[in-house]
Amino acid sequence: PPHKGMQYSVKLGEETIRGCVDEETEILTRDGWKRWNEVDMETYFVTVNVKTKEIEYQKPKGITIQDHEGEMYLFTGRSVDAFLTPYHRTPYISQWDRRNKNF
Repeated sequence: PPHKGMQYSVKLGEETIRGCVDEETEILTRDGWKRWNEVDMETYFVTVNVKTKEIEYQKPKGITIQDHEGEMYLFTGRSVDAFLTPYHRTPYISQWDRRNKNF
């Protein structure tokens, strides 16, 4: 659905992340779940290395806060509640991978 408000994004490693979240979505840090007004350039974010599938902690190389007016997607479930822009990437483990321990 269309959404008007602020969007927040973080740059980790050398890759520029285009996808963003809304102001209510929390991000997992080494110190637990935090809102965007509680993190800064010294915060260690929990990330997933897509090659090794291992959890890593990384400081951001940049944090962007800007106006957003456009599409956003709401993801909800037992362990997720996030409002994301269409370009936001989210790692997941499929049921097949979980059953076959392919993660």
